[in-house]
Amino acid sequence: MDRQALKKAITEVMENPLAGKKLKGELSPFRSLRFSAGALSQRLIYQLESDAITMISFGPRQGIYKS
Repeated sequence: MDRQALKKAITEVMENPLAGKKLKGELSPFRSLRFSAGALSQRLIYQLESDAITMISFGPRQGIYKS
């Protein structure tokens, strides 16, 4: 995992909490921001709350949505 890419993604979410795509179905409370770490496409999963942003998980798309 490229730490700089992850930091950039977190900063983007902090500056614009609606940047990520709203998820559907049982994952509807969460949003997913797509970012690149080198040649790999990654996802940052987070939840918006009234006064906070909770980072849930990050990693490659394959398997990231499974608990």
